[in-house]
Amino acid sequence: MMRRLLLATAVAFVITRGSSFSLNPRSVSRSRPFRRQTGHNQSTTKHHQSLKNDDDSTSVTPPEKNASIALPLGLSIKLLPSTFVFAAIAVATPLLRQVPRQHIAFATCYPLYLTLANRLRFDCNQPAEYKELLPLLREGRGPWFIRYVTTFGFVGLILPALLVFAVGAPSAVANAAAPHLFLTASQVVMESLSRGPRFYALCRILVPIGFNAYRMGPLWTWTRVAWSQLSSSSSAAATMPFWETAGLVLATLSLVLWTYNLFIFLLLRVVPQYLNRVEFPDAKVAW
Repeated sequence: MMRRLLLATAVAFVITRGSSFSLNPRSVSRSRPFRRQTGHNQSTTKHHQSLKNDDDSTSVTPPEKNASIALPLGLSIKLLPSTFVFAAIAVATPLLRQVPRQHIAFATCYPLYLTLANRLRFDCNQPAEYKELLPLLREGRGPWFIRYVTTFGFVGLILPALLVFAVGAPSAVANAAAPHLFLTASQVVMESLSRGPRFYALCRILVPIGFNAYRMGPLWTWTRVAWSQLSSSSSAAATMPFWETAGLVLATLSLVLWTYNLFIFLLLRVVPQYLNRVEFPDAKVAW
């Protein structure tokens, strides 16, 4: 089974990377020049520029690696290996493990809804298309934020992937963790597609909020199933089973971390920064 995963990942990576290098250079888009700022806007511009330079996705990588392909409906995709790896995980997980159809439907319909809202309601971010593309957290960034993101990447993607695709893991343990891994990988892919200047900020912040809120249900289910599996296995064996214990620990840790991320970090710290129509003006679209 691990060979099937590696083969699917390698094929997806080679196809997408090969197609990206064969694109016409005219199809590769970059950030459009900003409008000239004068007067009282200069201090705000300098402050935003400092935040932008602090972002790990800018200024460090050479321009060729920062290039992105413009897609329809305001989407864009950066030519980074991580983007294709997450896409391969999202595709391979329901193929190799059991993922309920309603989760696949949500991972398909919710990004489609946000994409259509970006195009039909906010006109592909036309009023602010020339403004600087600010990071997710615009205030209070620092070394703690890098550790925060790294922790969630390790707990939310790396450890579940090891559990789901491990050779010796029981199918019941791997299938219990598969929905969470699939939804998290789908969220990362959509976040990558919505990171361009033609995607409205409100729709962009709704990507992690919507996925995180929906994923609370599968996380509760994973925790209950993992507890039941550990209880039944412990009663039948003299020693504590390794895979069942690892599944319960990871499920409980994920439930605690993602609950904090949704109700504290996203809703109370990040969302208030997006309630500013001066920074994020609405498009003149008739309803």
